[in-house]
Amino acid sequence: MVYSQSEIMQKEVYLCDRIDNINNRETLRHLKCLTFLRPTEENINLLCRELRAPLYGSYFLHWTNVISKADVKRLAEADEQEVVREIVEFFADFIPINPHTFITNIPHEPIFSEVDLIEDKTAHKIGLAVMSYLLSVKKVPIIRYTDWSLPCQKLADKIHNLMNKESNLFDFSQRQGKPLLLILDRRDDCVTPLLNQWTYQAMVHELLTIKNHRVNLAEAPGN
Repeated sequence: MVYSQSEIMQKEVYLCDRIDNINNRETLRHLKCLTFLRPTEENINLLCRELRAPLYGSYFLHWTNVISKADVKRLAEADEQEVVREIVEFFADFIPINPHTFITNIPHEPIFSEVDLIEDKTAHKIGLAVMSYLLSVKKVPIIRYTDWSLPCQKLADKIHNLMNKESNLFDFSQRQGKPLLLILDRRDDCVTPLLNQWTYQAMVHELLTIKNHRVNLAEAPGN
């Protein structure tokens, strides 16, 4: 999303692969491995499997968000050959698409229950992404939300609770006071559906859908 393959190679990174592609990778013990993963249950399990039979000489683990002590302990127990050299929380649990815009990249699935409440799992994912962004820009905001919206209220509570839980990470000074984190319900927006998109990027996304800077035309008629 933010680096091209040629730019990555200029940093002497010669191989990029997915953690779940373990069966199709060769053993290259002369190389260092830098992982950049979300601290999800699936990724923890895959990395534990990798560390039990390491393919590379040493591992430098980078996480896009806060990783629990229990997960760190699991990784330590799996690292029987002591190949892990570093564990770093590098807060980037979001997908930047423009200099002033990011998305959480949560799959397109029903996120509301029958009683108009956002699902706990989805609210937690969105809350983690917002917290990651706040930590990356070193901001401790005042949270405001649409009063009538139960999903906005639940998301605001989730973000507030996550920030309190990781209060030691938010212990940094702010020169210009606290910014405002405003959570809005799109159902309260009567104007946007009446507008036409004014940029090619927005039109392509509206008509064809852009996902991770890619447009997939595999299902297009006559392709």
